[in-house]
Amino acid sequence: MDGLRSAGIATAVNCALTGDGAPPAVGTPVYGADGELLTTYRKQRLYESEHQLLEPGDRDGRFALDGIRFALAVRYDHHFPELTARGAADGCRVRLAGSLYGTGGGVEERATVCPAIARDTGMDVVLADHVGPAGPWTGCGGAAVRAPGGTLLAEADDRTPTVVTAEVG
Repeated sequence: MDGLRSAGIATAVNCALTGDGAPPAVGTPVYGADGELLTTYRKQRLYESEHQLLEPGDRDGRFALDGIRFALAVRYDHHFPELTARGAADGCRVRLAGSLYGTGGGVEERATVCPAIARDTGMDVVLADHVGPAGPWTGCGGAAVRAPGGTLLAEADDRTPTVVTAEVG
């Protein structure tokens, strides 16, 4: 974290959340460029067996950075239009999500869901997507940034962990 702070880089990290007195969850802590914790979002929509181990969050994830409001999502959250609609209604200009779309049907699913969110909400959509094996799944990669309306601004390939950048908000 010190390296990111000294470089002035804000960071959002999807991870397991434990130890704060709350039940285990999957979520996204977001740190500003100065290292200050801006928010911690807990995934609201659990997928399949996650219900056996994790508790869903009960609050939407929001933060502002350089005057731009962001709405957070973690993996399966991305598939619930009411979550994205609430972000747009709350003045968010960017939907920021980390996910694990799997090889096979995940490629087509990601290519449908992300442009639809951008078109339906008028928000930029930034998706970080896993590359390679993750338990029983294999992430199909393809992290991307889409403009309001769905136009693809930047996309990573499906084989190599890559950083993609684009102007948003």
